[in-house]
Amino acid sequence: MKIIIKFIISFIISWIWLNCYTQEFYTKNYTVNDGLPSSEILDMLQDGEGYLWFATGYGICRYDGYEFKTFTTREGLADNSNVIAFLDYLGRPWFSGYSGRISYYENSTFKTIQLNDTIEKISQSHFLENIYIDSLSNIWFKPNISPDNYFITNHQKIKRVTGFNREDISYSIFLKNLPNGIIWGFNVHDSIVYDKQNNHQIELQVIDNTCYLNVPITGKYHKICYHKISDTEFVFSVDNQFIWFRNNEILFKKKFGGADKRISALYVDKENNIWVSIYSYGVYFHFKGNMNEPQLLFKDKTVTRILQDAENNYWFSTLENGVFMAPSTQIRIFNKSSGYDNFRILALEARQNEIFFSTKDYRIFILNLKENTINQFKPPGKIAGLNYIRDIILQHNNSILWFIGSSSYRFFLDQQISAVAELKNIKPYMAIEKNNSNILIATDEGLFEYQGNKLIKKYNMYPYNIHILTVCEDKEGTIYFGSLGGLYKYYDERIYYLGDKYPLFRTRISEIIATDQLLLFGTRGEGLIIKGDSLIRHVTTEDGLCSNMINCIYPLNDTNIWIGTNSGLNNLIIHDLFEIEYDILKYTMWDGLPSNEVKDIIYYQDRLWLGTNNGLASFEPETIKPPNIPPRLHLNKITVNDIDTTLIDLSNLKYNQNNITFYFKGINFRFPGHVSYKYRLKGLNDNWIKTENTSARFFSLPPGTYTFEVISGNTDRVWNKYPLTVHFTIMEHFTQTTLFLIGVILLIALIIAGIVLIILRNQKKRAMIKRNILLSELKALRSQMNPHFIFNSMNSIQHFILEQETESANLYLANFSSLMRKILENSKHNYIKLSEELESIELYLDLEKLRFEDKFDFKINFDEDIDPDLISIPPMLIQPYLENAILHGLMPKKEKGLLLLSFNLLEKNTILCAIKDNGIGREEANKINVLRKKHRSTGMKNIEERLEILNKMNRSNMKVKIIDLYDQKGEASGTQVDLYIQYK
Repeated sequence: MKIIIKFIISFIISWIWLNCYTQEFYTKNYTVNDGLPSSEILDMLQDGEGYLWFATGYGICRYDGYEFKTFTTREGLADNSNVIAFLDYLGRPWFSGYSGRISYYENSTFKTIQLNDTIEKISQSHFLENIYIDSLSNIWFKPNISPDNYFITNHQKIKRVTGFNREDISYSIFLKNLPNGIIWGFNVHDSIVYDKQNNHQIELQVIDNTCYLNVPITGKYHKICYHKISDTEFVFSVDNQFIWFRNNEILFKKKFGGADKRISALYVDKENNIWVSIYSYGVYFHFKGNMNEPQLLFKDKTVTRILQDAENNYWFSTLENGVFMAPSTQIRIFNKSSGYDNFRILALEARQNEIFFSTKDYRIFILNLKENTINQFKPPGKIAGLNYIRDIILQHNNSILWFIGSSSYRFFLDQQISAVAELKNIKPYMAIEKNNSNILIATDEGLFEYQGNKLIKKYNMYPYNIHILTVCEDKEGTIYFGSLGGLYKYYDERIYYLGDKYPLFRTRISEIIATDQLLLFGTRGEGLIIKGDSLIRHVTTEDGLCSNMINCIYPLNDTNIWIGTNSGLNNLIIHDLFEIEYDILKYTMWDGLPSNEVKDIIYYQDRLWLGTNNGLASFEPETIKPPNIPPRLHLNKITVNDIDTTLIDLSNLKYNQNNITFYFKGINFRFPGHVSYKYRLKGLNDNWIKTENTSARFFSLPPGTYTFEVISGNTDRVWNKYPLTVHFTIMEHFTQTTLFLIGVILLIALIIAGIVLIILRNQKKRAMIKRNILLSELKALRSQMNPHFIFNSMNSIQHFILEQETESANLYLANFSSLMRKILENSKHNYIKLSEELESIELYLDLEKLRFEDKFDFKINFDEDIDPDLISIPPMLIQPYLENAILHGLMPKKEKGLLLLSFNLLEKNTILCAIKDNGIGREEANKINVLRKKHRSTGMKNIEERLEILNKMNRSNMKVKIIDLYDQKGEASGTQVDLYIQYK
């Protein structure tokens, strides 16, 4: 009994009260080290293009997610020391300095108003307490030291306003008149305001939709803040007095502290959380508008402005420490404020409103959710070696707590009695509770199974010497364990190495989790491996994981799995368990985590709890979703040939303005500087190019019409729906224009045509000269042939006269004269009708027959298809062969001879003229000629030369073929001449 009491007292003493914990949000602090010109930020806004603007005493600073850029009077700013920043109805940022001077930013330039000197005199070089631009571009303002309000008309005239009248006010405005204790509001439609909190009406007057509300004011200087929620709802404050106004009712009034405290900023975010900042005190966060239980943030700091940007990040400008950005209010971070600011957590476990966690500095802590305390846990008794705790598990219905460290320990928490199960000289890594409620511990020496405090089994690792890092048991009782060398399975008292069957399982296994339908394997370097009933799915950074180095896995169910890595947190949502189709969401410090290194995950009281390298975080899984908002994309600059094109029209660029660079940026504050881009230049290439560079360069573009398109995406792969586009045209050089090409083609065609014409003319001229030469040669041949015939004929006439055959001489002379006339007429033409040639031939044959006293007869035959009047042939081709047949074939013959002349129609405009005699033949004729010492007939030679000339002139193929004829005895019986004549 004394031992039990001693243990109880020791256990109570060991629970030392340390401090109340605070639930905070992760914030990123931007200071002068990041590019701000000052740590004192007096005002802040986000413009319609997504840029953040900060008013400081050293100029105006703009932030685009990549860099802080400061503007001063050198860039056109009215004053370097600025107090107020606001947007007008056109979305332009306006700024007012300490001196009261006003400037605004439009079209990438700062501009000042004309009456700044007058405003400075009115305000006596003091800042303006409030300023407003209405929809008519009138500027309303109130100097800090003046009881009056002023406005500048659009015509640049300053008027003083001591009260409102219907002529002056036809629009909504919010101004203050402090000395009279009146706040002027807007968009109030009734004249009675009901104080819902105090259950009575308050003094308020409404004139022309303008509200006059009496608020008690004392002292000379007062701070008034205002934030519009809707047209009928707003919150405002005077000094420390807060008023929440909706639909003509005051929903809530509250004084924050004593008269020495003043409200420095008010804000109502998109989730209806109300933020109230107090000078030098911090910010009260009222969750969902609950004004009674605020949470104090930014303790001892003065927050001058609060806003929620387009990505739902929260921004807090301060007078002391620059700007803070909080990505989320849903993720709560638990830190101790006394001695242990950062917990480097290794393992988590929860029971009965308590979160147990071990840290890297060898300690164990308990977060008491009910009492809002964090205490260091020290087990009762003297326990050696409890230092580096890698795993914590609960056993037996939350009554036994196991710590797996340099040795393994367990504690009976409910009875406050501890028992030790120690593994000496063995390095344990983690433990699980088996299906039979025993504890299975993974160590560098294998697996050890405990029942209660007793070691009942050491698993046989033979033939493997396995350094086991993680272990898991599925619902069938199969044990999987991972090591440095891969994955193993223990089944039926045997070990199976799964790396032999699946190469993916040869890598280091860091975590194994079994669900009802899946096995999940986390690796160090190969991401996540999911094993289902029918397939294995490999998930890596290419699929959306933050990292391939996985520390822990926690499945809420088969389809909702959370994964902790060394670079962030992932939520794997499985849509199809059979095919293992999924989506992956990604969370990092830029989403509100205290660290990207997530060591352990548990689920308790409807919240996920994360042990990270920088503290403990928790959130409701269904409330945290990455914003589905792509970066706001801007085209900042376009250069042509490295010259800014601000004043150049891109629609028509010259042919040599073809080196173009587009500069763009996507504004993303959740993960600044990590924006992905896709761009393409339609007209050059329709394929998208992905990059993280903020420019796209195109060199030596050919003439044509182009469209540049670019989109931006964040780390969650959310891309702009519509691309930012720029259309431009590069004109052709005049040598590349269609008209120029047509002109060049025409010129070349004319030159070619001229050359061809000259060539043709020369060829024609040469052909004519050649033809004339041939004709002259032909005429010469004719002149040689005709005298030969005439000589022979004259000999015949002489013969008749000497023989005193007067009648025959007269007949011969008459026929001869007729033949001469025809020969002379035909010699004028290159071609004559066949019928005319036949007349000449018949006259010639009659003369020869008469001369040789009927020594032979002749016959002329035609094909039926031959019409002598339609066919033209060269003249005087046939006669020489007739003459040769008569003189050398028929005349030496003793008997009367026969001469046959036949015409047959052939193909290709050719007729065959066959001259056949039954004379002595060429052999006997040659013998006679030898004896007579005579040579070959010149007529025959002339005809052959003439045929050759005619073939050249007419590109014809006229030819002569001589055939010797023989009788049945083989003796010469005559000669046949085949003359092939091409006709027209």
